[in-house]
Amino acid sequence: MTQEELKAALGSELEGFKKTLPSMQDIQSVQTALKDFQDEISKKFDGVVTNEQFAELKNAAEKQGEILAEMQRKGQNTEKTFAEQYKENVAKLSESIQAGKSYKFGTTRKAVTAASITNNTNAYRIEGVGQLQRGIPFVADLLPRVVLGSNTGGTVRWIEQSAITNNAGAVAEGSNSNESVATWEEKSLAGKRIKDHIKVSIDQIKDEAFMVGEISQLVNNNMRLAEDNALINGTGLNNDIKGLLAYAKEFSTTGISIKAANFVDLVGKCKTQIAVNTKGGAMPTNFIANPTDVDVVRYLKNEFDMPIYPQWQLGGAVSFGGMTLAENALMTANKLIVGDMSKATLYIFDELVVEFVQVDDDALKGLVTVNAYIRENLVVKSVYADAIVKVSDVAETLTAITAGA
Repeated sequence: MTQEELKAALGSELEGFKKTLPSMQDIQSVQTALKDFQDEISKKFDGVVTNEQFAELKNAAEKQGEILAEMQRKGQNTEKTFAEQYKENVAKLSESIQAGKSYKFGTTRKAVTAASITNNTNAYRIEGVGQLQRGIPFVADLLPRVVLGSNTGGTVRWIEQSAITNNAGAVAEGSNSNESVATWEEKSLAGKRIKDHIKVSIDQIKDEAFMVGEISQLVNNNMRLAEDNALINGTGLNNDIKGLLAYAKEFSTTGISIKAANFVDLVGKCKTQIAVNTKGGAMPTNFIANPTDVDVVRYLKNEFDMPIYPQWQLGGAVSFGGMTLAENALMTANKLIVGDMSKATLYIFDELVVEFVQVDDDALKGLVTVNAYIRENLVVKSVYADAIVKVSDVAETLTAITAGA
């Protein structure tokens, strides 16, 4: 590709990114998308993209940020919790159900968390609703998020290198350099929907405390756990989100020999593989493992019967080498994920929507079906493929890297 063609391709990508800015619905999404895009074009158009073009890009993002900030400022006094939204909608909801029509209203993930019902003691009619005991982060909380508008067509598209020949090297004075050749391809990923529903009595529609509790449990328990499972184990096939295990590269044991290798050694070696294969372009932020695998390390003791890793037993945040542990029971035991989670992006097409409708024989039974759904997908670009590593069999891999095994 000639210099002129590179400049034309760069100009096209810059304009394309600017056009996507209005579809982003919060400031964090703008900042995340800008950082990812800057990293991408810096690599793809090294030596072509100018500081002036970066500045222009930053200005466009800042203008969108100002628009969103103003919208947020105006909406601060009108932002409502899920309980408040339900209270406002309950009359129309009852009318719609009686008329045999569906009724739905949008909300946000934040609006239906435990904090939404903390001050509503009536909401505790179902014990523990919204207060699930999970001392670990959800996978979605580890990932950069981009919330998209309604004009995306349900698909994320991007352009990345499919192959590159790097011919950079030393040349004599006055001599031409060898051309580096890069080819590009457009990729896309459609949003995948996670959905669940419950049945409630039509007589309970007007019982706001009961309904807020029921729906909070639906969202906090069923929906968040289903999302968590998809972001870890999703295959990307059919209706599945493509999860971290599907994107991750397998850890290589070649040339590794460690005396009495343990789980911590394995995590450290995964970090090394990522640093080497990305040439320092990615630094792992998290490792995800099943609690049973973590227990093997948690209860290791020295010759004096003292814990080798006391902080793991004390229940605090486990972190070493710049990586923080995310224990997750949905991660299959004997598997491990280590990665730079900043290189993965969760695109949100539809934030949480709650819908009330009578289906099948609901009317005869005096029931209402409550649907909840979100639409999203996870993207790890091919250029960041080496930034996330998986170990498919921890026990077998530890045996393979243990000296003298």
